[in-house]
Amino acid sequence: MSATTPGADKPSRGQRVPAKGLLAAGTVVAGYQIEALVGKGGMGEVYRARQVSMDRVVALKVLAPHLAKKDPVFAKRFVDEARAAGRFNNPNIVHVHDVGQTAAPPELAAQGVAEVNYFSMEYVDGETVQDLLKRETVCPPEVVARVMQGMARALAYAQEVGIVHRDIKPDNIMLGRGGAVKLADLGLALEAAGEETDSAERDAQGRIKVMGTPLYMSPQQARGLPLDHRSDQYSLGATLYHMLTGRAPYQGDGRAVMQAHVREPIPDPAEARADVPEAWRQLCLRLMEKEPGARFADSAQLAAAVDAAAHGITLARLEQAAQPTPWRLWLGVGGGAVALLVLVVALSRCGGQAAAPTDPAPAPAPAPAPATTPAPAKPVAVKPTPAPLQPAPAATKAAALPPKPAATAAATRPPAARPPSGPWNALRAQLEPLRTSLDYLKVRAAVEAWRRDAPAADTEAAQAALELGALASQGEGAVRACVGQESPVIEIRPNGVAREVRLLKLRLTEVWWCEPLDQTRREQMLPRASAGIPWSLLLQRALVEQDVPRREEVAAATLWMWRDNEAAAAMRVISDLPLGVALSRLEGGK
Repeated sequence: MSATTPGADKPSRGQRVPAKGLLAAGTVVAGYQIEALVGKGGMGEVYRARQVSMDRVVALKVLAPHLAKKDPVFAKRFVDEARAAGRFNNPNIVHVHDVGQTAAPPELAAQGVAEVNYFSMEYVDGETVQDLLKRETVCPPEVVARVMQGMARALAYAQEVGIVHRDIKPDNIMLGRGGAVKLADLGLALEAAGEETDSAERDAQGRIKVMGTPLYMSPQQARGLPLDHRSDQYSLGATLYHMLTGRAPYQGDGRAVMQAHVREPIPDPAEARADVPEAWRQLCLRLMEKEPGARFADSAQLAAAVDAAAHGITLARLEQAAQPTPWRLWLGVGGGAVALLVLVVALSRCGGQAAAPTDPAPAPAPAPAPATTPAPAKPVAVKPTPAPLQPAPAATKAAALPPKPAATAAATRPPAARPPSGPWNALRAQLEPLRTSLDYLKVRAAVEAWRRDAPAADTEAAQAALELGALASQGEGAVRACVGQESPVIEIRPNGVAREVRLLKLRLTEVWWCEPLDQTRREQMLPRASAGIPWSLLLQRALVEQDVPRREEVAAATLWMWRDNEAAAAMRVISDLPLGVALSRLEGGK
């Protein structure tokens, strides 16, 4: 079995491009005037060109002449790519205008080249997801949502016309400057195979030739088995993993990676990067299931799951809400896809209230307080209407993430605690630098090492401490997702001076913001540690909107890791839980 990676050539802003190609600027090929070389690979070159007859800019792909001369199969595959793409009429797929063969221009004719194979396609002014990953390491949450929604629509259309792409990867996903997301390079696309059809190609000796990019290919593709739309789902899942973590799911040479896709366990993106949002994590794991039957049955289910994840709704929550209940029976057996789409909208607007009939019964309420002293209401998981993007009027501005008054901040500051002693003091010392760097991934390892050296520590609390980093990472991810999706307008206090801003991005060391009325969103940056953000309020809002489970524990763990003034209040809420005991021990309390 051998693997080949075809040239995935396309316009790309961030990719390094050779200064000189086969065709010089100004050369006219079949009515297309060459302007510049924008991409080069194993199969040929891509130029920005102007179609003279239509006076429009196109991307002109030219097959490398030596390949066409060496083997007619290359020319056939080149034409097949153009024709496959030409069948597509979808805004999320790069459109092909024309395909043909023409006499070589003088500069190539002088080199003994008689003819040139070409096709022209839509020119996308932007960059690839791969270019973005090279620059940013991971994709921002808003880009992940945009890419996944665009690709879900592209794959839905591909399934509708009966095509399997076979090469979904970051380098084949274009990001246009205006926000467009387009799938490119259909050089490996083929008709969806039936159960009895062998979709693999074979060499002259009859050996299977596995076509595709090993880093992202499905187990079935790696084994040369029949493929359908679910193979592209797996490749999209591997691409999602790369966008979330900054690296492909498996590492190594082509053969080793292909074997890993077939045999190795599904990699958990949250283990590679702590701030992966739970909704995207669950979707990634589903898409990368080894067996096709464990992925989504059709593109409608895929689209519903992607839309849910884009709104912070986990796959588990979505599927729980989809369980039949009396009010949903009218949808019927055939309305499953419609049901999922309806539920996505409902859940995203009401924070999951639609699933209430199937939720586990709540814990018994505590005995009511005397009538003269009403007990404070326990927070409920009801998603509030998101704050408008525009600044609120002066009379109501305080309702949306108000700043923390100085008196309140002082009241919620953790009381002076006795320094922790014994084994918990040792753990506190190990965790302090991890809190400073917000290195959530290393917290569990530190606790595990500490438990081996301190067997006398509280067993139940010590076990709960193992979850500290993972829970805090969920809180971090929820806040980042909230900021990325909503760009909330809040009042921050950098250096103690109040200032109203629109948050745009949150990173481990800095926060990016713009002026609330700036429609162009010109980004400005502040160090995260000195931004004066009302973290507790922002966290509580994010946990509700992202429908994070074990909300009180996540809040306490996150605020403790952040050293927030309101960590003590959050810890008191869970004081009777093992995690609350563990945090109390770390702070030196009893």
